[in-house]
Amino acid sequence: MTGPTVRRPVPESEPEDTSGRRGCIVAGAALGVVAGVLFAFFLLPPLLHHYFGETEVRMGAVYSAGGKTIGVASLYSFEDNLRGQGYEVDLDVTTNTNWAPQPDDFQLELADGVRITAEPPLPDSPDTSLTFAAGVRRRLLLRFPAPGGPGQPIALDLSNPRVRFTLPPLNPP
Repeated sequence: MTGPTVRRPVPESEPEDTSGRRGCIVAGAALGVVAGVLFAFFLLPPLLHHYFGETEVRMGAVYSAGGKTIGVASLYSFEDNLRGQGYEVDLDVTTNTNWAPQPDDFQLELADGVRITAEPPLPDSPDTSLTFAAGVRRRLLLRFPAPGGPGQPIALDLSNPRVRFTLPPLNPP
């Protein structure tokens, strides 16, 4: 058998003097802010681009994901009396859901870095309509105005879904 439990009082001790340690806390906070800024500017963008970046589609290949199949059929330059010069990109599109992109979702990139937004669809042309019904395969004709000088289109960028198509050589009108 064990003896009775004896409780002994714990002697009270004086709290430690931490008045000279505030510099460590400030230095740690400053280093944390610097590390956060470095992460935000140098490490985060490549990570986001890797996981959420745009899909590259080579010339002649087809994008197929998210219920959409999109391919570039041809690229032409045009010149008419009403609009002047420009480019036409002919896409072959099939979607499993209703899809209604905006003209701002399509940008043509020229070799000199200039980006051109697509023109709004023509009201009397079903080929330029940006409204797609689910399960229907159809042609989409995008028109882009020329920026003033001759330029070679090199890519078509879509913002939804994020896809970049490398374009074929320019066909004459």
